[in-house]
Amino acid sequence: MPVVPVPLLPEDPAVPLDLQRAFATVYDIFRYDELIDYSQPPPGPLRPDQAAWVEEQLHRADRRKG
Repeated sequence: MPVVPVPLLPEDPAVPLDLQRAFATVYDIFRYDELIDYSQPPPGPLRPDQAAWVEEQLHRADRRKG
């Protein structure tokens, strides 16, 4: 994920926010790796277009690994 500028006050320069680091920090703090079983389908029903998108993302991730 990118680093994005975050404006504060009009007279202050924007502060960079590293979205990847922020996401990883929250993920680690709340131990989502232990709370979520990623081998299972997501809770709740998915529409067919949503399910197709998820499958495509999983296949892309597998191709990057392999």
